[in-house]
Amino acid sequence: MEKSVKELAEFLHGTVENDNPELIVTGVAGLVEAGPQDISFAVPPHVEHCHLSKAGVMVLSPADPELDGRPVIRVENPRFAFAALLELFRPQEEVERVISNLAYVAPGARIGAKDCTIYPNVTVREDCVLGDRVILQAGAVIGGDGFGYITQNGKHSKVLQTGNVILHDDVEIGNNTCIDRATANSTIVGKGTKIDNLVHLGHNDILGENC
Repeated sequence: MEKSVKELAEFLHGTVENDNPELIVTGVAGLVEAGPQDISFAVPPHVEHCHLSKAGVMVLSPADPELDGRPVIRVENPRFAFAALLELFRPQEEVERVISNLAYVAPGARIGAKDCTIYPNVTVREDCVLGDRVILQAGAVIGGDGFGYITQNGKHSKVLQTGNVILHDDVEIGNNTCIDRATANSTIVGKGTKIDNLVHLGHNDILGENC
């Protein structure tokens, strides 16, 4: 993909300083990795070092200082702009929206048209509920038993875990993250919440929205 500085400014709804009409931008990269035909961004405390970057174009906020004569696109939120640029230059690969013939789906499971993405080696156990646009990264376990025991006379007896897990719309769960089913009722992850890799969410925990 090739874009001019002006085209990128229009795409980001930003304003241009030191425009170079001859510059053609072909990629987006971080400050260190960027080259003369890349666009990059900086936020504090990295703004003071962005003059060392070889990026052809820099995305900065209106409050940041002037740069060394190279093109700058000023936007209110440089991080948000950078995310938009990544999608523009490196769109996600389209994959066929199917259930793999290598997946095991229980006969009683109900599969809705929810636009969810479930990567390899994910386990979603009985009675758990996924909202729309949920993403489960590889190895996630949704609805494993909660860590519930009764100790009597020095011996541990397992408490039956009868609840479930509810993941609301637009939740993303990272690789090898485990969310335990509730002892009773539900372990809940609110709408829009994102959980990183290697996280354990215990039974009956409740997370709110957009955490």
